Amino acid sequence: MNGEDIYYNNMIKKYSDFEPIQLGYFRLNTKCDKDFISIIESMKIRVIHFVHKYWDNIDDNLFSELTDLNIICKNVKIFNIRYHIKSKSIYVILNHAKVSGSDYLLLGSVMFNGDANSLFRENKSLTNIITNSIYKTHFVYSIFKNLFYKYPRDRYNYENIIYSSINKTNKFYIIYEILVNIMNSTSNTDKLVCLLPIGFDVKVNSGNDIGVILFTFYKNTPFDKFKKYLYGLQNLVIGSKLLLTDNSYINIYSDIETKFKKNIDVVITLGEIINNTIELDIASSGMYYKMNYDFSYPYYIWGLSMNNKTHITYSVSDKLCNIQKLCDITNGENITNKYIYKLNAKL
Repeated sequence: MNGEDIYYNNMIKKYSDFEPIQLGYFRLNTKCDKDFISIIESMKIRVIHFVHKYWDNIDDNLFSELTDLNIICKNVKIFNIRYHIKSKSIYVILNHAKVSGSDYLLLGSVMFNGDANSLFRENKSLTNIITNSIYKTHFVYSIFKNLFYKYPRDRYNYENIIYSSINKTNKFYIIYEILVNIMNSTSNTDKLVCLLPIGFDVKVNSGNDIGVILFTFYKNTPFDKFKKYLYGLQNLVIGSKLLLTDNSYINIYSDIETKFKKNIDVVITLGEIINNTIELDIASSGMYYKMNYDFSYPYYIWGLSMNNKTHITYSVSDKLCNIQKLCDITNGENITNKYIYKLNAKL
């Protein structure tokens, strides 16, 4: 069990009604009921095989049709998938205490019959104690540098959800574009402390097996400078992963996780699926339902690249953000009370 897993399990023990549920909405690029049903039937076979292969205590009603859009997000063991024929839509309800960051992308590749292309492949030769110590020290230093003098942003206790898309898949460009969009729609802000989770190519259901890059984005930073800067921080992924799996640090990391959730301004999770046979009109997700019991991130960004297009969901609780301006800048749509997102219990 890793740091974030301990965080969620501690929260479950502390609050009897806490379930770290994450939501996802996907609308398929098909107009015909018959084609949609055919896609769903083959998807169901793949997903059920995937779940039975890696998890033991699975949900009884794993995959089912919705006759209306009344979805109950309660007592989810692993995840539930619901599909609605009329709207050609799929709704995913995930228990993040049991489904890790890497699992999300692999589940997506199973659902849409493709390959995951965004997982960090750990170099098994990196067993040198000195090298690993340097990586861990670099990550601890990044925490001190970016968070020591940081105060939490003032935020609402609910999120506005903005969906947009961009015809780009280059991750450096997408991250840069997202941060520029946020900066340009937020008042009194000249820097943003950001967290970039990176999933590892590891065994499924191995805990929340991710590394992270922690960095500060400054207003008016040129793209080339930002790309070079971010590229130079890749060792933080390994350093944070080493801390996550170090027994002597696990409980400490759980405390660090709590500080992250208070002080981080922006979290960006990006994934890519290639060679897929199923295409999407809309893909959106976020830490929207019950992922954060006490408070939400000011900005939680979820993105999925497929077919030369990146679907981006901005979950925003920052009081300084002009939501309409963010919609205008991103050519986005406020979907707070649409699709699965109207289920948010906080509203």
